Amino acid sequence: MIAPEDAERRIGKQLEEQERRARENRTLSFGPVRDGTATVFMRLDVQTLALLRALLDPLARTRPTGPDGPDLRTSERRLADAFAELLGLAGHPLSATAVRQLACDAEIVPAVLGSDGAVLDLGTATRLFTYAQRLYLGLRDGHHCSFPTCRRPEQWTEAHHIRHWVDGGKTDVGNGVLLCQYHHTTIHTKGWIVRMGDHGHPEYIPPPWIDPYQAVIRPDDLTTIRR
Repeated sequence: MIAPEDAERRIGKQLEEQERRARENRTLSFGPVRDGTATVFMRLDVQTLALLRALLDPLARTRPTGPDGPDLRTSERRLADAFAELLGLAGHPLSATAVRQLACDAEIVPAVLGSDGAVLDLGTATRLFTYAQRLYLGLRDGHHCSFPTCRRPEQWTEAHHIRHWVDGGKTDVGNGVLLCQYHHTTIHTKGWIVRMGDHGHPEYIPPPWIDPYQAVIRPDDLTTIRR
């Protein structure tokens, strides 16, 4: 009370020193890999933790009940899935399915190799789905993931080729759709089919184990028609 300015200055220095020690004590280590999983140990300062939570929390929200069923994941599982989505598919080795998914929105350099692996012909890099095309897809599909009932914002989405690029699909807006990573993986691995409807918007066909009739779902109005 006698010298409040001096007290504030001392408290400020104490906080700065505490933050400095916290930064110096940051650690990250990896446990052994067993059965395809591993443990990560992290010790973070408060500021870094706040940044991480700010990135993870929007991705870790419970998904609304939709055609793929209710979200029954635990909070820990949702955070782990959000962390995986944040990192993206950057690890190796990758399965053929993962490579096809990555090829949906990537820069591909086509190359012709000889039997000894020597490069015979190197094509020019092709940027798949330009920024302008993504803007159009977002405008067309409501500025969010186009999967039925999903409302992940378009900045968290990936551009998916309705007909896969590796199968000859064109990189144009009529063959593109924005999907969050979770539903992008769903399309590639769980039997869902996405196609462009006559109304100029994507529509979805669930696998038989979800709907034996495979009624077509139009995400713009959530109506269904028979296939």
